[in-house]
Amino acid sequence: SYSIIEQGMISRLIESRPEELRVYIEEAAGISRYKERRRETSNRINRTRENLERLQDLRDELGRQLETLKRQAAAAEQYTQFKQEERTHKSQLAAVQWRNLREKLMDQRIGMGRIQDEINLHRSEQNTRLAQLDVQKDELAVEQESFAERQGEYYRLGADIARLEQTIQHQRQQEQQWQTDYAEAQRQLERIAEVISNDSRELEHLQQQEDQLAPDIEIAQEQLLEAELVLQASEDAKQQWQQEWDQQASEQSELQRQSDVTKTNLQHHSQRFEQLGQELQRLRAEREELMQGEDNNEVELLREQVAEAELDAETQHQQLSDLEARQQQLRSDEHASQSALDDVKGELNQVKGQVASLQLLLDEAQLVAQECPQDWLQTDQASLLQSLKVDKGWESAVEQVLGDWLNAPFVKGHVLEQEGLLLDSPGLALLHGQTTQDSLPGSLLQKVASNSDVVGLLGQVVVAESLTDAKQKLAKLPAYASVILASGLWFGQGWVRTAKTAQADAGSGMLERQQQLTAQQQSLRLLQQQQDELSATLDSQRANAEAVQQQWSQQRQLAQDAQRGQQQMQQQLALREQQQQQEKQQYERVQQRVQEQKLVHQELAETIAELAMQQHELDDALQASQSLQPGLQQQKDQIQNQLQQHRQLHAQVQQQVIQLQARVSSVAAQKQSLSRSLERLREQDLEWQQRKEDILERGQEQGQDPAPEMQQQLEGLVEQRMVAELAMNEKRQIMTDLETSIRELEQQQLRQEQDIAQREQMLQDQRLVEREIQVTADNIKQQMAAQNILLEKLADLLPEEAEEGTLGRLLEQVQNRIKRLGAINLMAIEEYKEQQERKIFLDEQHEELISALDSLEEAIRKIDRETRSRFKATFETVNASLQELFPKVFGGGRATLELTDDDLLSTGVTIMAQPPGKRNSSIHLLSGGEKALTAIALVFSIFQLNPSPFCMLDEVDAPLDDANVERYARLVREMSDKVQFIYISHNKIAMEMATQLLGVTMQESGVSRLVTVDIEEAVNMTQELV
Repeated sequence: SYSIIEQGMISRLIESRPEELRVYIEEAAGISRYKERRRETSNRINRTRENLERLQDLRDELGRQLETLKRQAAAAEQYTQFKQEERTHKSQLAAVQWRNLREKLMDQRIGMGRIQDEINLHRSEQNTRLAQLDVQKDELAVEQESFAERQGEYYRLGADIARLEQTIQHQRQQEQQWQTDYAEAQRQLERIAEVISNDSRELEHLQQQEDQLAPDIEIAQEQLLEAELVLQASEDAKQQWQQEWDQQASEQSELQRQSDVTKTNLQHHSQRFEQLGQELQRLRAEREELMQGEDNNEVELLREQVAEAELDAETQHQQLSDLEARQQQLRSDEHASQSALDDVKGELNQVKGQVASLQLLLDEAQLVAQECPQDWLQTDQASLLQSLKVDKGWESAVEQVLGDWLNAPFVKGHVLEQEGLLLDSPGLALLHGQTTQDSLPGSLLQKVASNSDVVGLLGQVVVAESLTDAKQKLAKLPAYASVILASGLWFGQGWVRTAKTAQADAGSGMLERQQQLTAQQQSLRLLQQQQDELSATLDSQRANAEAVQQQWSQQRQLAQDAQRGQQQMQQQLALREQQQQQEKQQYERVQQRVQEQKLVHQELAETIAELAMQQHELDDALQASQSLQPGLQQQKDQIQNQLQQHRQLHAQVQQQVIQLQARVSSVAAQKQSLSRSLERLREQDLEWQQRKEDILERGQEQGQDPAPEMQQQLEGLVEQRMVAELAMNEKRQIMTDLETSIRELEQQQLRQEQDIAQREQMLQDQRLVEREIQVTADNIKQQMAAQNILLEKLADLLPEEAEEGTLGRLLEQVQNRIKRLGAINLMAIEEYKEQQERKIFLDEQHEELISALDSLEEAIRKIDRETRSRFKATFETVNASLQELFPKVFGGGRATLELTDDDLLSTGVTIMAQPPGKRNSSIHLLSGGEKALTAIALVFSIFQLNPSPFCMLDEVDAPLDDANVERYARLVREMSDKVQFIYISHNKIAMEMATQLLGVTMQESGVSRLVTVDIEEAVNMTQELV
């Protein structure tokens, strides 16, 4: 930062070479960051160009591969298109076949539905008829029961009529008819017995018929059960055959599907096998080409050249390193010399400051002692203070005794003769060096060495080591003598005098200061001599450093040339090794592909063999399955005939059972009616028996004639019997009609059962046809599903006029085209797409790299323009400021900044200065002070570009002499109108130019104290004192 300017900065600026001095201008212009950005951008441009070269090689190689793959991909795409058309035609043909089968299946199901509806209708009619049969049978049973009741009523009324007629006759004839009535009763009883006997015989006959029908019914039921079992067995056999047929059809369909799939896979694998064979031949040819194209001699030659270039570069770099080490050693020596010189200069300035301070203090003391020196007292002789040399530790004592005599000058003897002049100078102390007095033993004179006679002043004062010693010596001395301690405590006869300064201010006495001044002056001479020697050594080292710098520059150029040559050879070697590596990798990839293709080729061969064997097995299985169909068909016919016969037999036996059951039911009804009639006849017989007895009894007891009443009762009974007879005949007719209707219904039921059996047979046949159609359609659907084709959607999309023949011809044409194509590399399409994508990616990268390179070059140009502009503006501003400040510093002359080259990007900067009275030359040819002033002017010129509120100068004036310090101070004062300056200095001239002085003292060890002096206030105080 230029806000803090130190002596080292001035030194570095003085020693800067043109390219190093340029750095200061660049920093001031703020373009240092542009250099770093430009270096990074340049490196990126180099890397981008290398990437472009490698990328172009890849693009060329990829372009050649794409041409080959493009031709193969075109053939593969044509093959793929034909295969797609083949699959499309196959799927369309299958869809048309499936659609036709589906329509046929729908028609078949509609026909089956009609048959099933007819069967259901016949079943419904049969159920209705069975319900009618049950109703009519129930009605017949009711009518038979009602007929039996009517018949009983008829017989009862007949009996009542007979009884009543007999009673009437008996009553009319009374006595005459008792035998007749009794005979009638007897006749009725006989008639009833006869009826009972007839009914019993009829009942026995019916029982015999029932007994005869019972075995027939059992036999018929057993036959019906056997017929049902046989029919069920036939049905089971037919169902078993149907299952076997369905299983055979399903197995055959599955075998057919597997055979088709196997044929397709076998065809696909065979084509793949041929393609792999061609690919394997191509890869082997490519492998042979790569093996023939491999050349290691070129790489070995390049490696030898690279080794030689590396050796040369290493040698040049070693020499450059030796020069750099030597240069570093020279710089280290120069830096050490400069540091030693700076230390000597600093110490020299410090000693000068101390000498000046001591001299000032001594001068002020002399002014105080002799405030009004007389012109007539001017002398070349030094004062007593300057001629004394006191032993260490006794300065205070000597100063205490001598007092004002220390500043007394030595004069010649003729001065003492000028009484008037002496009287006009009150308080004046003079020494003329003439004394005859002897000194006492142990006097203070022994502690002093002087080239002047000071016996009269110090010879009568005896020194003592302590207060006790002083008292003892004082007692022995004459009255005019006195004793003094080293601390300045002075004893005399009757008096004592203390030291003028306190013990704490030891070292501030005039004698001690005079001795310090003498010592510092001696040191100053030694330091000045060391400075001259170090300056000469430094100049010699700098000359050697410049010579080594030139050698280093030349050697660096050689090393860079060798390095570039090495890099070029390494790049060629790397490129060739990369190409060789790529060829090797390509060979390994091809070799790997060959091995993989061999394995795949072998696997395909094995797969084709397995598929061929599997196809052969499937063909055998399919042929065996197809050979079973005639036997199954013949078995079907046999089962169908047996089923028909068994159904007819079952219907006959069932009809026989129904007839026998009807006869049994009729016999049972007649038997039941006769049983009830016999019961009633027996009851009538009992009644007639009882009645006979009653007639006998009543005939005996009654004597009246009841004939009229009985005649009326008889007529009523006759009428009732006629009504009962009519009702009985009506019931008999109803029973006859019901029996006839039941027989007709049973005949219709039998015929209906036969119709149902025939339609069920038709339905079963239709189901077999439906099953065959369904199996065929399912096979087609499964084959299409294996290819992920939805037949329903495809069939819906096909036009109605699509035919199997047309699609079959189209399919055959496409298959012929596929055969004419020959062997096809199906992998070419994917490889072409992959390589095309890679080509597009590489082209995009190429465009991006070109664009990036353009952008980077434009950025370089922009950075260069900005750098030139800023550098030029800053250089002109600093140069103008230097031309303005240089004359102010030197009081004339001129100085300019000059460029070492026309290129503003790499030119160095030199300082050409012409102090007053000298020729124009480089700053390195100026003296040390002139170099420092020129560097200060340049630093201030740079500082004025961007001034800060304050500027600290740290001992910048150290290498300047008084005249140059004064010019430097004037420049600082002039510039302080705009900037506040804080500078550290040991030069009194520089201090005089300041408005505020801040001094740092250390009266106690490790404790600093700040002393502030306001110059204006000090001047005012001085003026007031004067």
